Amino acid sequence: MIIQVTFFENLKLYYMDFDLVLVALVIITLYDGALTGILFGFVVGMVLDLMTGSIVGISPLIYAVSAFIVSRLSEIDFKQRLPAYTFIIFLITEINILLMSMMRYLFNFNINMGGLGLELLLKPIYNIILMLIIYPVLRIEFAKKKEFGI
Repeated sequence: MIIQVTFFENLKLYYMDFDLVLVALVIITLYDGALTGILFGFVVGMVLDLMTGSIVGISPLIYAVSAFIVSRLSEIDFKQRLPAYTFIIFLITEINILLMSMMRYLFNFNINMGGLGLELLLKPIYNIILMLIIYPVLRIEFAKKKEFGI
């Protein structure tokens, strides 16, 4: 989360918007289940809102809903393979962007439609690239966890 706030926020200046929390949320939900993912999303979203100074409560709600959607998608018998994870990251990123934009619109924030369109095109690609970097590391950690029966 600290990496998200310090490093990835600076990349927004170059129009590169990674969402490390969302990618980690999807992977954790797929491996540890719905309850863990929803709790992780809520707690991390609350801390993220408090750290960034945005409206408190929007991120926890959206991350918890995203974890719920991921858990429902995993029950459809997605094979635990990279193309399925890539599709889930793409879909959840799009849903996350649309929910965040709707919530900000409800709180009377201006929405830049051109910026929203650009974000809908580029952010899923950046998150998929981030998932391709993070996925092998987390897969090894979850394999160790499964091996030791934790």
